[in-house]
Amino acid sequence: MTPRRTFNKQWLVILGACVLAAVLAWLRFEPVLTRILYTGERYPGAGSMTGSLKYEGFDVAAPSSTGQALAAGSVIAQSRNDFTATVSVIERPGGTRRWRTALNTPENFRSVNAVLWSPDDQQVVSNDTDGDVTVLDARTGRVLQRLNVHTYRPCVFQFVPGGLLQSERDTRNGQTFLTLRSWPALTPVWRFPIDCWDAATGNVDASGSLAVVALGDGRRVGVVDLQTRTFRGVIIELPTDAPQLYSLSLRPDGRQVAGGLGDGTVMVWDLPSGRIRWQFHAHGDLVRALSWDASGDALASSAFGGCGWLKSECVVVTRFSSDAPQSRVVWHHRNNAAQAAVWLKRSTLLLTESQAVFTVKTGLSEP
Repeated sequence: MTPRRTFNKQWLVILGACVLAAVLAWLRFEPVLTRILYTGERYPGAGSMTGSLKYEGFDVAAPSSTGQALAAGSVIAQSRNDFTATVSVIERPGGTRRWRTALNTPENFRSVNAVLWSPDDQQVVSNDTDGDVTVLDARTGRVLQRLNVHTYRPCVFQFVPGGLLQSERDTRNGQTFLTLRSWPALTPVWRFPIDCWDAATGNVDASGSLAVVALGDGRRVGVVDLQTRTFRGVIIELPTDAPQLYSLSLRPDGRQVAGGLGDGTVMVWDLPSGRIRWQFHAHGDLVRALSWDASGDALASSAFGGCGWLKSECVVVTRFSSDAPQSRVVWHHRNNAAQAAVWLKRSTLLLTESQAVFTVKTGLSEP
């Protein structure tokens, strides 16, 4: 008779411990999802057997100055080839929608690049992929003004002292300008010719006196002095073997600028010298968004790849010290990267991805 094998419980315990250790290692940087502020609507589409063709996907969101409301840009897919761009205002903390307004969408695809609140929170301003800047009443969603600036994406789109700063293209000669328009009339105040790379939208410093832009084919970076309309310091050149830029962020104090590259590299340059201060790989693929916190010692980055087997799309917060950058994954979602990361406060990021607008903890304490 063949002897009967006895099951060794000790091996079961060891196997269970190994599985638990692997799971804990994978979850070591698992984010804490503090609150889903709004989820994109799903409802039956015309002619859809599954009832899932018609849905709302978010492009970008921005908080009001008080933090009591969010402006969100989204796209509603009626079918596979029919998209409508919309702007909404969402109440916080309840998550109810105050209004949603469809933009003047042509037959081709349109989505929302950016949304801003006016300085007094009375209007919401959007920039979309058909080159339209739309001003909406923040209380009702009524369209107040529409201006076509003929740029697919803005090189800069932000309120500064004196009005709205944005990039525009002259359709007669194809020249691109960095333009300041008065608010709320939106009449031109000045135009500065600039050959900017719109795949990496820049921003301005906390004082509203400097703007960072990617130049040419996305391999150079310039900082524009908005008072003199000249470049401040040197034009930063990327290394010859580096890929193009896809995100930019000027530190609030204007002393450094961070750039996200197409291979997951993040570079930080000192200004005005343009020398590389830090270079690190927080991700494994294209860095689509960067933003500094108000103190300027932490940087949020959103990208594809580089966060582990089941964490391919992620948001990372990197702290800077005298030794070396220290990066930590604060959120991940396979096959669904965050389009934007906005600091609500030092401890909390506002993230926008196609399914929802929500907040995550950064792991940093408030000052």
